[in-house]
Amino acid sequence: MELVLIGASNNLKNINYSVFKKLNIKVKYLVSNSLTERTKLFAKKFQTTILNYSDLKKKNDFDIAYISTLENNRYEIAKYLILNEKDIIFEKNFLLDEVKEKELIELSKQKKTNIFQSLIVKYHNQYQEIIEKNKNNLGNISHINLIFTSPFKDLKNYRHSDKINGGIVNDYLNYILEIFSKITDEKIVSFEVVKEKYNEHDIETTVKFFFKFSNSITSNVLISYDFFKKNISEIIFERGLVRFYNPITFDKKTRVDFFLSKNKFQRGILHLKTMLIPNYKYYYSKHQIHSKIIEFNDPIYDLFRDIVNKKNISNSQFNNLSLFHEIKNFKN
Repeated sequence: MELVLIGASNNLKNINYSVFKKLNIKVKYLVSNSLTERTKLFAKKFQTTILNYSDLKKKNDFDIAYISTLENNRYEIAKYLILNEKDIIFEKNFLLDEVKEKELIELSKQKKTNIFQSLIVKYHNQYQEIIEKNKNNLGNISHINLIFTSPFKDLKNYRHSDKINGGIVNDYLNYILEIFSKITDEKIVSFEVVKEKYNEHDIETTVKFFFKFSNSITSNVLISYDFFKKNISEIIFERGLVRFYNPITFDKKTRVDFFLSKNKFQRGILHLKTMLIPNYKYYYSKHQIHSKIIEFNDPIYDLFRDIVNKKNISNSQFNNLSLFHEIKNFKN
């Protein structure tokens, strides 16, 4: 497979070149209009040549393009590639505009090309394995807590800009929906959202969600800023709680905490307007706890393996697009 990298985003740091070598993927070009030190480093890492966007249009010796530019400027290049019958990989989100997304998906069907989503959380098997192995001891799932905090310095990060990249909701929402799908097959039947204050950088500083699923499972989700980056997911069962650390990226060796209770596990649904980062001292003092370091799969290898084998096929993965935009565009 002949691959072109379009854009030099930081996410390229997470791709080990050995994965490409194992899967016989050759990086033909790195496309960028700015010849920065980062661009040069990535070109060296992937043993490839740097082109600008104009030069790319003179080339046809590749099969697929990995697009890691900002969401608000992907449409033109994606449309050009599909019209020229190239497969494309989008980094996490698709576009900011739902109408243009649907247009490109329909165009891809007509041209019989594939649109893949580079969303590593799709390949995390941690949730299913833990739930399956412990369901007899823990009982049924009743609630899900997801907590994502970014350091204050990210207030200036272009990824969190509402105008440029859709804001922090757009940055995290695909992760949230994908994590839900790993935990339960049930559909979201309702949701509430509270978005709190914009600062001088025109960025939402706190977003709180409350979801209800068709089988009565509920979920609180908090996206906010703190002194440190903190990503946690918790599954609350009838007789306990399981906490995962770094649920977006998951190291290959992942710490998992288990809180076990002899009786029904007590928890309260947090009100959206008062929701804060939970005080975990309560759990430590009230419940038996043990932790495990568990080794899992390599999701980046699994992602590109499926792309090579045409398994992570485009148009089925965008079934949740309407829900994504409905939640993202919700007004208080």
